Amino acid sequence: MKEKIKSYLFYFSIFYSVLVIFGMIVNFAVSVHSIELKDSEENISKVENYKRELKTIPRNECTDIIDKMITYYEETSYNGKVNLKDMYNYHLKNNFLSFYNDAKNGCKLSDETIDYHNLRMEFLSSEIPTDEIFQKYFFQYEIGLKDVLTRQMVEPLMHNIEYQISKSSQVEIIGHLIQIQKEGGVN
Repeated sequence: MKEKIKSYLFYFSIFYSVLVIFGMIVNFAVSVHSIELKDSEENISKVENYKRELKTIPRNECTDIIDKMITYYEETSYNGKVNLKDMYNYHLKNNFLSFYNDAKNGCKLSDETIDYHNLRMEFLSSEIPTDEIFQKYFFQYEIGLKDVLTRQMVEPLMHNIEYQISKSSQVEIIGHLIQIQKEGGVN
């Protein structure tokens, strides 16, 4: 009797191991490595206008920061398939939220000005959608039963909408900072 139980356990463990390896292979095969993102023409046009407008403002520390923000925007303005790993690695080293302290100090923004233009929330809300895009793909390695076909039909693909929300917030922030500089520079 003990021998029968041992052989059943042995066969069950082999079956379980094969099942786990099969699950790992399937997970790897269906994992997402790139996504389709498209920036809106309206945002791209606004950024081009802000670049021209920035050239008319006398150069100082604040305009240099705004220029860096525009460069960041252009470097992360995607139109087509984007490799998630490359996008994530770039985002780890550079993110739009890191410009907040630079803008606050470099543009000498008072708390009243920051509150009036709602810059704290604008900066924060520009980062959350990007983080949401990554969140969906962090745990693709987990083995589990997923209904991929139904999920693709039922769950709308929100990553491009989230991406556009992020980019729109970034454009608004750049616009606020340019407006502040045009109205008097130091606040």
